[in-house]
Amino acid sequence: MADSNIIRALKGRAKDGYVAGKDNDGDHIALVVEGGGMRGVAAGGMVSALEDLGLTDCFDSVHGSSAGAAAGAYFASGQANFGTRIFYEDLIGKEFIDTRRLLWGRDIMDTSYLVDHVMMQIKPIDFQRLKDISPRLYIVMTDIDSGEPHIVSEFKDYEHYRSCLKASITLPFIAGRPKDIDGLRVMDGGLLQQIAVESALSLGATKVLGLLTRRKDEQYRPEKSWKLSLQASFLQLLYGGRIGAIYRDRSRRINLSVDHLEAGSGPNGEELFGINLPDGIDYVHRLTQAPDDLKRAAEVSKDSVTKLFRDII
Repeated sequence: MADSNIIRALKGRAKDGYVAGKDNDGDHIALVVEGGGMRGVAAGGMVSALEDLGLTDCFDSVHGSSAGAAAGAYFASGQANFGTRIFYEDLIGKEFIDTRRLLWGRDIMDTSYLVDHVMMQIKPIDFQRLKDISPRLYIVMTDIDSGEPHIVSEFKDYEHYRSCLKASITLPFIAGRPKDIDGLRVMDGGLLQQIAVESALSLGATKVLGLLTRRKDEQYRPEKSWKLSLQASFLQLLYGGRIGAIYRDRSRRINLSVDHLEAGSGPNGEELFGINLPDGIDYVHRLTQAPDDLKRAAEVSKDSVTKLFRDII
């Protein structure tokens, strides 16, 4: 079974003192962290469990888009528990999410408040560690003109890293217009890779552990609807490029990643395993800001992953 194989491999690495970037046991084990706005608190809880289990250095790479990239950044820098607290301590006010901004034609979600204020000043990320050591972080963005992912792991400087993260979190209809990164017009990485399995496999990962921010019963998305078609057409009028086609195909791409995780294997025989949001968490959504609900989701998700790893000998 892919689940027990991956977990046993990680536990074996931890026992042997494996350090990504220095050691090589023939496998490339990648961690993929799903986004989903404030659902990212669950991913934060999950990576906090991995950190407490001593597994940070056991992953050869970390891949994420949107909130998954933020949670992945804190994990890769060895600050998962610290970073998870941003969701229920620092992102619960109108400074970050305010639906009233729509009345003034402004963005509901302020990505600069998250990246340039919270992640830089209130709970600063250790950028030097993030930049210099493994596991290396891969931030996924969407190039809306080519229709291809733009994935960055080599950050020129702190400003470049923050710009990539903000671009990856720029959700259509919620967080603003396309950003200019490396000469490209890019937006939310989740438009192409909500679950960044493709990023991991393209790097040569042989084993992939995916942390998912939806329950098992809600992980598949409807691939066609009048609402999806209308939104895609509206985005095409706004931004041009290939954004309309990208948006229409988004659910199919997500479902394909879920298929691979459910099957436990990739297209070339890679071992894959996804850990879903625990059953019973139906109180956290993309724009949730209730601190008690967010904290509870982080704790339940953390406990679930901890138990899973401890149950497999």
